[in-house]
Amino acid sequence: MPLAVQICLIVVSIAVVWLAVMAIRALSHTIVLIKNANRSLAELPGLIEDAKRMSARTEALVLSCSQITQSARGGVLQFERLATRTGDLASALLDEAAGPITKAVGVIRIIRSGANIFMQRWRSRSGNRSQTRPADDLAAEQGWLDDGGGSRASYASRNASRNASP
Repeated sequence: MPLAVQICLIVVSIAVVWLAVMAIRALSHTIVLIKNANRSLAELPGLIEDAKRMSARTEALVLSCSQITQSARGGVLQFERLATRTGDLASALLDEAAGPITKAVGVIRIIRSGANIFMQRWRSRSGNRSQTRPADDLAAEQGWLDDGGGSRASYASRNASRNASP
């Protein structure tokens, strides 16, 4: 046999051996993949059941949250109604009380003014002026209190200008 044919036979033999080795390796990898796939497929029903349980728990949680928010919404609405009623009642109470309070303050001022006039006349008739303040001082103080306080000097100057012009 010629040398070229022998070399070709050796190359072809090596290629066939190499193809056989590659086929065996591919087959072993395929077997490993099939085993892994079988294991994964065997675990798949358990995973599906776990997913179903998780879904049921999530659904129950969402339902509970929905019920809680509905209850909270009802509580907020009741609180809003209560606050509205309380505000309306307070407003009505203040509206009703403003008139009588104003009248009572006016009556108290009249009584106080009358009492001051009475005290001034009583002091002037008793002749005991050395121990009491003059009537003008009492009137000035009364006016100062009626105006809400402030500087006595500014009130006295305003009061003097009022009394000076007839």
